[in-house]
Amino acid sequence: QGEALERLMARAASASGGAAVRHLAYRDDEGDWCTLTTESILDALEFTEAAEGSGIKILRLRVVLADVPEADAEGDAQRRVERELERIGDGLDPVRLIPKLASAGLRLVEDLQHPALFPLIDVLSDFRDGRRPASAAPGAVPGVLAAARALPCEQLVGLEDLVRYAAEAAAEELRREMVDEALAAGSPTEAAAPRADDA
Repeated sequence: QGEALERLMARAASASGGAAVRHLAYRDDEGDWCTLTTESILDALEFTEAAEGSGIKILRLRVVLADVPEADAEGDAQRRVERELERIGDGLDPVRLIPKLASAGLRLVEDLQHPALFPLIDVLSDFRDGRRPASAAPGAVPGVLAAARALPCEQLVGLEDLVRYAAEAAAEELRREMVDEALAAGSPTEAAAPRADDA
């Protein structure tokens, strides 16, 4: 039970942009929010809800963050996203990469089907279709983070990994296109080689 709680806390911290998590809470049958502890995990499982048509049970949790100034937490989250984008797009042309990342983002919004993410549709569509330049992408990060924070806890769990996988797949698609273009042009030495960690 202690290990389960540690994993939940780690997931919550990851979904909250790396912010410090004070505790998790679950709602009991009287509507009160109770702190989730190693001793109360079994009690919390009594208040799961059945997901419609799936047979899966869902435990809704509230993430309570430590007292970190909001501006600092948002700044840290934005820097993490920007570092991830730099890592994923290493050696790639942002003008070509950003539209692919936007397309991947639109697919995630469609898959998740949560109203909190719907405001991102216009922004992502603009990047995908070239109505917004790639250079404007950093300025869109705060809006993306704000939309993600509005998601319920059960959808935040695992979301970061899902987004990272989609972004890396988009970058790899562009790398393959660049290789094909270089080969077609008869200049294989100019092709972008697959990254070692993708092999």
